[in-house]
Amino acid sequence: MNALVDNLHQGTLLRRGLESSAAGVVDLCEIVQRLEARFAALGALRGVEVAASFPERPVITSGAPALAERAIANLVHNAVRHGRHGGHVAVILEREGDTFELTVADDGPGIGRDQLASLQEATFGGDEARPRSGGLGLTVTLEAARRLGWEVRFEAGEAPGLRVVVAGACRPAGLG
Repeated sequence: MNALVDNLHQGTLLRRGLESSAAGVVDLCEIVQRLEARFAALGALRGVEVAASFPERPVITSGAPALAERAIANLVHNAVRHGRHGGHVAVILEREGDTFELTVADDGPGIGRDQLASLQEATFGGDEARPRSGGLGLTVTLEAARRLGWEVRFEAGEAPGLRVVVAGACRPAGLG
């Protein structure tokens, strides 16, 4: 229920252009660590193991910390919610040079390869109160990522599962 309320609030801010996406410094390692703890508890209730991996050094990017955390939390929440009992969710943050990649992978039922492209189409629709496609959390994630300058890719998982990859730029050294 909390996720729904948070997404409704965040979606309203985004839709009305009230969310500042550029202000602030985001430590993605801290976010991943917090989300691992939060969703490990939810996963335990659903019989889904949640584990995260992130570099020892901070991975810093620009943006509104609350917006960045909501975007990533929605992906992890979806993976846990759609996971199968006895399944796994992995949150993997990697940094290479001036860029980062954050992968949320699960071994749940996944979706068909022909449906992967439709996930990119989740948008807030005109004057409608609900998104045109995809769930509200996914719509908020995609809009937040766009405003943060991040790329989001959806890939078919291994067993079958789903992999969602978020990529973006890190702040230059000395700026956080």
